[in-house]
Amino acid sequence: MSTPYLKGGRFVKHIACTSPTCTSSDAMAVYVQADGKQDATCFSCGHYDSNPSGASMIPDNPSGETRAKVHSVLSVAQISECPTRGIPSREIHLSTCEFYGVRTLLAGYDGKTPVALAFPYYDTHHNLIGYKKRLLTEKIFNVIGTTKECLLFGAHKFPSGKKLYITEGEVDALSLYQILKDLAGFEWKHLDPCVVSIPHGARTAAASLGRNREYLSQFDEVILVFDQDDAGQAAAASVGQFLDPSKTKIAHFSEKDANDMLTKGKSNELKWAVLSHAQPYQPEGITTSKELLTRALTPPERGLDWPWPNMTKLTLGRRPGIHLFGAGVGVGKTELLHELIYHTIRNDKRPIGCFLLEESPARTLRILGGKDLQRPTHRADVSIDTEILRRAITSFSTPRELLFLFDHKGSRDWDTIFSQAKYLAAVHGVRDIVIDPLTAIISHEESTDRALHRIMSEMYTLVADPFNCTVYVSSHLNEPPRDKTPHEEGGRVFESQFTGSRAMIRFSDYVWGMERNKQAADVVERNTTIIRNLKDRDHGIATGETFSLFYDQSTGRYLEPNKDF
Repeated sequence: MSTPYLKGGRFVKHIACTSPTCTSSDAMAVYVQADGKQDATCFSCGHYDSNPSGASMIPDNPSGETRAKVHSVLSVAQISECPTRGIPSREIHLSTCEFYGVRTLLAGYDGKTPVALAFPYYDTHHNLIGYKKRLLTEKIFNVIGTTKECLLFGAHKFPSGKKLYITEGEVDALSLYQILKDLAGFEWKHLDPCVVSIPHGARTAAASLGRNREYLSQFDEVILVFDQDDAGQAAAASVGQFLDPSKTKIAHFSEKDANDMLTKGKSNELKWAVLSHAQPYQPEGITTSKELLTRALTPPERGLDWPWPNMTKLTLGRRPGIHLFGAGVGVGKTELLHELIYHTIRNDKRPIGCFLLEESPARTLRILGGKDLQRPTHRADVSIDTEILRRAITSFSTPRELLFLFDHKGSRDWDTIFSQAKYLAAVHGVRDIVIDPLTAIISHEESTDRALHRIMSEMYTLVADPFNCTVYVSSHLNEPPRDKTPHEEGGRVFESQFTGSRAMIRFSDYVWGMERNKQAADVVERNTTIIRNLKDRDHGIATGETFSLFYDQSTGRYLEPNKDF
């Protein structure tokens, strides 16, 4: 078979794209023009090269098979001279394509075979500024001219009106227009339904409608007829900031898009879906009592137990939220979190993510193994058989891994921690996250208040859907006034003493203060910590309550002493 000649040049070869941002190795098609010069267009990224001679040449299919997907490089004026035809594969009539000015590009080797469609785009003065070309055999696009600052596709046909229908793609706009036109009642046959499309799909829907805000205001009602997949529905929900909620509706139907409805014989269903059954736009986050009724009638459940019965009693268990623990230096914040981590993997058998920034992961693992053996194995004066400790530690990953430790290597970057916490939640199903201490993350920040506000607001996204995590965070405290007892000697903890307290307290669901006199002569007092609740957002019943924990030097456990509440 001879090499095909296409309008605007003779196709020669495929080469690697010459754009520095494109990674395609063979998507750029090279053409020889009538004057003997070469040019090329990449059908992966749309890049045009007027002199591709220096590119790495890759032979075309050695069989010489015609690649109908390769069409010529044409100007806007040349495309405007191309014929208009119907689109049989999409069941689009010739009259529909004529109405919108859609052009059909023909293969140059026979002048008959359609290879691509060209959809016209206009500026705000209704001047034709470009075409978006789409291959008929593959979903590959590129732009001739420009579509920057353009009107929505088809908008030049409808300067104003009562109802405006917006689809996610040009073919869907043609399909919906045709359905509404063909199925219109006798008294409406003379009217053209106002159907337009966003130019570049769901990903840029918000930006496209934002640029066309003035145009959208010319209609009494706007109906979004976006694709029914996740991307399309997410786009429909995201464009509300550019639309008047009082006149915006969203259409729902049974197939993926308007053209599928047309080709699968569901035109009548789509007609009524957009004319009568479109739902009023509701901004994300707004709901009604009717929608919430089932959830509201569901009795609240108790959360998971804490390692400490009195804390379980005060909070009614652990649920998604942020628990903030504050204490003086060396009072026992990290040891309290060790006990919580051990309880989660041993009693709850739940995976937990641990970001302990003031000790190595190996030390943490040895401490947790020691708790399993009731021995403080992290101490140099405590000997333990290595095989016994090995069995204790490996039990944390049998039958599945439950303990995920962050090997920080001195790095305390919040963006890294936040990213890895989301990874653990999404991939490993982790629903408990420990961060100790938060103040280590912000120590290098110029403005701790600003940094903490960002960190705490991002942290709260771990608590919300889809992660639903419980986050346990520790913080150092600012020194109390000189006339008050130091925290390290058992001084009372106040909310105002948390470093960067405003953001920390605001975003936390529970705030706990830890009070211990490290210098007490009595060994029992020296190892006893008062846990004081400073904030209980859930129920308010814990606020102001206290209970005691005792650190047992012989076992390494940090539990409640055996006495009544």
